[in-house]
Amino acid sequence: MLYSQSSKIIAMSGTNNLTNMEVIDKLETLLAEMRVEGDKLYNRNVKASAAKLRKKAQEGKALLQLVRVQSLDHKNALPTKVGGRRAAETDTDGTDTAETVDE
Repeated sequence: MLYSQSSKIIAMSGTNNLTNMEVIDKLETLLAEMRVEGDKLYNRNVKASAAKLRKKAQEGKALLQLVRVQSLDHKNALPTKVGGRRAAETDTDGTDTAETVDE
């Protein structure tokens, strides 16, 4: 279910095959571009900058949603803790291979 949602968001934002951190880098770049357009609109009264600013805000919205989906997918892919230990840190015979993790 999340994979289809991720692909829809990627298609909307026009960001194909970006890794998690590349999406965040793109957001930083987009925010800098929005700052320039915002300065033109609010400080220099350039009307055309309003449409550009709204377009960039919409792209930012899609990228932020992509970050939400990617971070949730990554979190769900991590091993779960069982009794203070990570499930992936036990041998197949059930013996513990790692120290207890205090919470």
